[in-house]
Amino acid sequence: MFYDRCAGKLWIGTRGDGIIVYDPVAAWHKQLPMTVMIAVPRKNLSYPFKDRQGIMWRPKRSGLAKFDPLKFQFHAIVNEPSNPASLPDNMIFDMYKTRDGHYYVGTQNQGIAEWDVACNRFHTYSASSKIGVVSNTIYDITEDDNNNLWIASWGGLMQLDRKRKLITYKENNELPASKKLYGIIKLKQADSLFITGENGSAFFFIERSALGRFTVRYPLAPPVTSAGICMKMTTHHRVCTVGAGLGKYDYRRSTFEVIEPVKKYAI
Repeated sequence: MFYDRCAGKLWIGTRGDGIIVYDPVAAWHKQLPMTVMIAVPRKNLSYPFKDRQGIMWRPKRSGLAKFDPLKFQFHAIVNEPSNPASLPDNMIFDMYKTRDGHYYVGTQNQGIAEWDVACNRFHTYSASSKIGVVSNTIYDITEDDNNNLWIASWGGLMQLDRKRKLITYKENNELPASKKLYGIIKLKQADSLFITGENGSAFFFIERSALGRFTVRYPLAPPVTSAGICMKMTTHHRVCTVGAGLGKYDYRRSTFEVIEPVKKYAI
């Protein structure tokens, strides 16, 4: 899911229903026909991404798909076995651009990788790719006020210190929501992260380097315990959930509500 600030709309990848475009102000949505995604044969869409040049990027199961809407041209970036600096893994779940213009991709088996777009070279962080001997999947990436990256992964929360190029895991074995993460966002005007995953949601307080429980109940019976990605919009977030569609979480008021028009889609 991403927020197109120019158009004021959310673009949401679904499980089986293609792309949903949602206008949070007018409260309307539309389902895009799959013909507009010629380069993407599957209906199951991972997190789309739009850069400042208007180029659409879509991580997928066979590399990175690029679509230039002005030239109406598609291009794919894939792993090249004979080139160690190529895309390290064709299974891509997330793509992130930092405030200073650097690109990172989250992979299924090779952890997080930094992408030099000008040279089309990738640098991998091997410490992010394994949990013991098991491959670690990267699902979402965000950035704090000090330009460090925070990563939601199947193995839990990770920090990438960009200056030292150091990966650190932030563990809390007593908090199930700190593992099997799908989404992460830096809260505006707060020194904390909001994380979501297979076991529900939680907070991470950056200055204290501590995880905290998320106490807001989802307005469903039973409560939604598996939230997907989240997207920052003004004072609240739009959260893709498993079982409740799209939700709105206001972190200042500690409230969560389901967006009914989008509830029917599996996102």
